Amino acid sequence: MGPPISLYPGQEASNCSAVLLDTGNFVLHELNSDGTVKRDLWQSFDYPTDTLLPGMKLGFSTKSEQTWSLKSWRSDVVPDTGAFTFGMNVDSIPGNEFNIMQHDEEYWTGGFSQDEGYQHKPINGFTLQDQRGSSYAFSKISNENETYFNYSANKDIKTFPRLRIDYLGKLYLGERLLVQCSFPSLASDNQGCVKKKLPGCRSDHITFAERSGYFVDTDGYEFHADDNLTHVDCEDKCVTICSCVAFEPTKKDGTGCNVWTTMPKFEMDLNAPKVYFLESEAKFVNAAKPNRWWIWLIVAVGVVIITLFFFLCYAKINKKRVAEGERKRKQNMLIQELGGEGGFGPVYKGKLADGREIAIKRLSKSSGQGLLEFKNEVILIAKLQHTNLVRLLGFCIQEEENMLIYEYMPNKSLDIFLFDSTKKCILNWKTRFNIIEGIAQGLVYLHKYSRLRIVHRDLKASNILLDEEMNPKISDFGLARIFGLKESEENTNRVVGTYGYMSPEYAMNGVVSIKTDVFSFGVLLLEIVSGKKNNSRYHSDHPLNLIEYAWKLWNEEIQVSEIKAESCSVNNVTVSVMKPR
Repeated sequence: MGPPISLYPGQEASNCSAVLLDTGNFVLHELNSDGTVKRDLWQSFDYPTDTLLPGMKLGFSTKSEQTWSLKSWRSDVVPDTGAFTFGMNVDSIPGNEFNIMQHDEEYWTGGFSQDEGYQHKPINGFTLQDQRGSSYAFSKISNENETYFNYSANKDIKTFPRLRIDYLGKLYLGERLLVQCSFPSLASDNQGCVKKKLPGCRSDHITFAERSGYFVDTDGYEFHADDNLTHVDCEDKCVTICSCVAFEPTKKDGTGCNVWTTMPKFEMDLNAPKVYFLESEAKFVNAAKPNRWWIWLIVAVGVVIITLFFFLCYAKINKKRVAEGERKRKQNMLIQELGGEGGFGPVYKGKLADGREIAIKRLSKSSGQGLLEFKNEVILIAKLQHTNLVRLLGFCIQEEENMLIYEYMPNKSLDIFLFDSTKKCILNWKTRFNIIEGIAQGLVYLHKYSRLRIVHRDLKASNILLDEEMNPKISDFGLARIFGLKESEENTNRVVGTYGYMSPEYAMNGVVSIKTDVFSFGVLLLEIVSGKKNNSRYHSDHPLNLIEYAWKLWNEEIQVSEIKAESCSVNNVTVSVMKPR
């Protein structure tokens, strides 16, 4: 609890009463003996914060030397006084009555008109409308004791009436934006923004790009500046330091700033705090120099001739070296096409210089997946570590070439064994059950135990790879969706995946959740147990897909007749395909 606030110092008063009026004004009255109001000792309307309500004053008193102005918050969650003050110019001219101050410097000045712009004309009263069309009538009162503006809202107003300045210096009427000066206040005079003085090392075209993530190391960290700095103060500080490239808030409430002067390695993370990078069309503005174009022309021609001579000599000498290097490179990496195409494009087998075998996925121009899905897979798999997830060894993005380098799976994908009349004999029941269990373990990790909660969205037999011991590994994360720890589902307008494996709520309504993968896993489980494809048709009288056919057999209590493994456990099959209760 802080110290008490003196509301009416220097005078005695008895029989007092405090009341919160419907206008939002909190008033302390001194009452007469009969209960009527004798005088007002104190009222909150005399001490505005960041919001002006109907009936409050915006101006100054020449008698009491009191000023009524709006003061911004320090951040969107810290109500302490921030960087901006909105009020009346003491020495104003008609039509230019208002200004916004950033600390002690003028940030914006002007007057309002009926339209969207600003007009410098005498104003004793004017009307503005908010974003819903509700009218606010402003009036100017000026006498020998005080000069101020106040306003009233029409009775049929649809929103709570208020005039507010936020912590970034933006002025709102209701939710309508009245004033916004883009950094560094480069707008022309008729918009009222005052251009800031920039150091010679900065150009006029400066912006700050917002990214979520964190710096991997401390290289380039310059200093920590607290001093209750606001976000705009940190922008100004970064601009005035010629070597500054970025800043981040010191505190979770968005105040203070850590300044970075060189660009260290930055890790993108949507759940991490925001970092603000300074961007400019020209980092340095060169001073004008005497015109010596003919000297520069001679020098340029000479440099080109000398460079061309040395380049031709180097090319001739290096020709044999390049040919030898190409021969060795081909020896060090033997590449052959594995056959077939995944969601990205063709898959190749390669061998590194140390003898390790690798799988190379190359993004095809005709692929249904693009660069966005490619980057999504790189970001996700790099952060996931599980024995039942395929391991990413590296990637390549160069011009139009995009490749993913994986550990090599000698047995390729599950569908090659599952739906081949000859190879399916290799999948005895023990192997099938181990594959089912491994896929389930991988899904549990994605949904519950990984650093990111992930829904795969395209779980199917061709995306399950098998190592040399027939252990399953989930692959192809290009369509995966990241969820927050407290998020359970979301809607999407872009339904992607493979029909037959999609849950009904996802295929028809675009609802994505963990249940999306669980449904796909159920379809995949039926395929593994039965050895049949889901998109095939069964039962000659009434063609059914695999799910409908399995349900029919289950209801007829024909539980294991469709299992194609050489040997199996009826109990394990029953556990794998359990009838809902």
